[in-house]
Amino acid sequence: MIHSDLLRLAVELVNPSLVSALDRIQQRQSRDGPPTAHLVPSTLLEAIRYSLLAAGKRLRPALVLGGAQAVGANIRIALPPACAVEMVHAYSLIHDDLPALDDDDERRGQPSCHIQHGEATALLAGDALLTEAFAVLADHRPLSDEPVAPEAQRLQAVLELSRAIGAAGMIGGQIDDLAAENQTPDLGHLEAIHRRKTGRLIQASVVMGGIYGGGTEAQLRSLRTFGAELGFAFQLIDDVLDSDGIVTIQGSKRARSTAQELTDRALKALQPFGPNSIGLRELAEKMVRRLA
Repeated sequence: MIHSDLLRLAVELVNPSLVSALDRIQQRQSRDGPPTAHLVPSTLLEAIRYSLLAAGKRLRPALVLGGAQAVGANIRIALPPACAVEMVHAYSLIHDDLPALDDDDERRGQPSCHIQHGEATALLAGDALLTEAFAVLADHRPLSDEPVAPEAQRLQAVLELSRAIGAAGMIGGQIDDLAAENQTPDLGHLEAIHRRKTGRLIQASVVMGGIYGGGTEAQLRSLRTFGAELGFAFQLIDDVLDSDGIVTIQGSKRARSTAQELTDRALKALQPFGPNSIGLRELAEKMVRRLA
C-alpha cells in the first residue's frame, strides 16, 4: 500500500516504537554483567521520556518512512531509523535550549528539559538519546513485527547518520551558528550553516529510509538530492516566517522564490520513483504551503 499522509502515519507507528525503544534500554542482558552493572536512573529516564515523547510533528521520521516507500519497501522495516532520527532530533533540541547555547525556556509547548529537570540532567539526557539512537540502528532485533534490515544496511545507515550530525554536519553548523551571532555573515556562510545545522539531518532521514528499504545506489543518490534541497528549503521557509537569517540579506520576496526553486529541484529528484514517491511529494508541498 502506498501511503500519502506520512506525518499521520509517523505519529501512529513511530510513537509506539519510541516507547518500545525506551523500554529496551532498561532490558538487561547476560553479557551486561551482574544486575548492578545495568541500571537506568529514574531521573534520567524521566527526562528522556519528557523530551522524546513530547508532542511534535515527527517530520524527520515521516521522511524516513517516505524514503523506504519510495524504493518500494514495506515502510515498517524503516521504523528503527525513524526512531533513531527522532532521538537525535530530541537530543539536539535539548542541547540547543541549554543556557550555553540558545537559552530557551520552552519547547513544544512545555518547559524545556533543563527547566523541568535541571541543566545537568538535561545535558546527560541529550547525551543518552544520541548514544541510544545508534544502538537502535545497529540492533538486530526489529521494533515491529516486520523483519529487520540486513547487517550491511544497518551499518550503512549508522555511517549515514553519523556523517550527517557530526563535526562536518549538524554540530559544525551549530558551532558556526553560534559564532554568527556576533558577526554579520554573508549569504554563502548562512547557506552553509543552514545546510548543515538543519539540512543534513533531513537529508539523512530520507536516505536512511531508502537504505533500510534496500534501495539501489542510483535510488539513494536521488533521495540524497531530494533531501539536500528539501533540507535547505525547510530552513529558508523558517527564515521567511521568522523574518531572520537569510531573509535579512535577501529580503522576503527573494527568499520565498529561492525556497520554491529548491522545492522544485527536490521534487524533480523524485521523478524516477513514480507513484511510490507520493508521500515524499506531499511532505515537500506541505512545507512550501506554509508560505501561503
